[in-house]
Amino acid sequence: MKIKTNKTIKTNKLYWDCDCPDEKNYIHLKSKGNYCKDCMCFSSDCPDSRQEEIDALYVAKKDKVKFKDEIISATTFQLKHNARGNKKASLKCHFEIGDYVETSFCDGTIVELDESTGNCKIKVEQ
Repeated sequence: MKIKTNKTIKTNKLYWDCDCPDEKNYIHLKSKGNYCKDCMCFSSDCPDSRQEEIDALYVAKKDKVKFKDEIISATTFQLKHNARGNKKASLKCHFEIGDYVETSFCDGTIVELDESTGNCKIKVEQ
């Protein structure tokens, strides 16, 4: 008799894992930045975090961001990277889901992105 096992790994596209050897500080919230200064990795070069590891290790309460119930449409030509708090804005030339961006009238996080056209959806922050 064969026993079926579920080998599906659930990941969360809002978080990413850097290459830090520290077993507690390698999970990052994408909306808080796409670069780890400790291991010098960008989120674009790293995998999304596993949900089970987020649940076990990550203290998400510190990272809560208040969003309006509003999602706007834009193109990446209308955006520029922005920084939260005292951090510097990203210097990368392309955009990804989870990037914190600034439009001409609001700040928000990219939640959908069509890389071929540059069209995106931005969740607006309060």
